Amino acid sequence: MEKEQEQWVLLTDYVKMEKYDKAKEHLNWLLKENPKLNSSLYKFGSIIYENLIDNCDDPIKMNRLKDEEEKLKGLKNKYFALVI
Repeated sequence: MEKEQEQWVLLTDYVKMEKYDKAKEHLNWLLKENPKLNSSLYKFGSIIYENLIDNCDDPIKMNRLKDEEEKLKGLKNKYFALVI
């Protein structure tokens, strides 16, 4: 749990500093270790991918980022979809 909290703080701090490459490292760790942590994890993930994609000049890397963003959306729907 301590490592998880450390990763969460680093993720949020890097997003606030607009260091999205660094934030993505911590996002990926949290998604792997605890994808059910909270729905804000996915909000931060969307911010990260949106900015990385918007600032990407390499079409191959951009496509990879878009694929990763789609996987993030799938995980969000899996763990935080509204149940009616």
